[in-house]
Amino acid sequence: MKKIYFHVGYPKAASTFLQKNIFVQKEFNFISSYDENFAKLGKLIFFSDENEFEKNHKKYSLFLNDIDDNKINIMSSEAFTNFSSTKDFNLEKIYKRLNIIANSEKINFKFIVIIRNQKDYILSRYAQGHGENSFMSAGEKYKKFSEVKSFFYNDTNIAMEKKLFDSFNYFEVISMIKKYFKDDIKIFLFEDLSKNPKYFVTEIFDYLGLDNKKLIKEIDFSKKNPGKKTDSNEYFRNRHPNNIPIEGILNKISKLLPLKSFFFGLFSRNLKNKIKIISYKLDALLLGHDRIYFNNEDIKKIKEYYNQGNKELFKEIKTNINDYEY
Repeated sequence: MKKIYFHVGYPKAASTFLQKNIFVQKEFNFISSYDENFAKLGKLIFFSDENEFEKNHKKYSLFLNDIDDNKINIMSSEAFTNFSSTKDFNLEKIYKRLNIIANSEKINFKFIVIIRNQKDYILSRYAQGHGENSFMSAGEKYKKFSEVKSFFYNDTNIAMEKKLFDSFNYFEVISMIKKYFKDDIKIFLFEDLSKNPKYFVTEIFDYLGLDNKKLIKEIDFSKKNPGKKTDSNEYFRNRHPNNIPIEGILNKISKLLPLKSFFFGLFSRNLKNKIKIISYKLDALLLGHDRIYFNNEDIKKIKEYYNQGNKELFKEIKTNINDYEY
């Protein structure tokens, strides 16, 4: 039976690092979401009705049989854990159909899932942008970050909103995958990439059955891209709904400075963070930009919302939840 490792996300949880630094190593046969055949199969899984899927899934899965078994086959697409892949995101339908394909083509899918504590994950996802690929897929009001926070204070959330935020309940999502693929799944923690990147990569290589000592030396850990968090727990929404990058007041001013790289190089990290906070406040006041942050009460509400699922998940992966920020 052909074995294919399938990295299914989450978005904003080390996906770029894996796709650009790990899966491109010569030991892998890497099929990204940009692969034409993979993209067509994903479209069929997400958007087709039952008759269309039943009629076409064999044809769209043929490319999987041509994969070279002399290498480690790995597919990667965050769409399979990403609510905004479609407004009618249906996790059970996705993995039920993937299971049909696995049985039909005699493929053993083994899943890789990277999770990230929900408070940082939500901030990073929101800062990513707007439009279809965002919280706005659940409601126009989520153009404002204050509305995102208000979800966790509200006991009467509508079904679409709940569906969005429950897609960040990792225990429920992973339990659904296991419903169709049993224990063919391995969970990794995004926080390990920030704390100890070599440990994070070693764990992945071990799961893939690779000799990691030699490969570790070839990884550029400067590209780990752990998110846009600063010490002050502040984020900045860096895009408009039409995906044009936002330029802040201080960025405009800095363009006028000669030798600005040298000038800002003299600043300490602590001072730079303080300047960022000033920048956020100026931009919110003068340009109407969102300031994206959680206060202590927000964090408490978020942890309460996901508490039971996170406790169950950490018990399952035999990791002490108190060592992380979940």
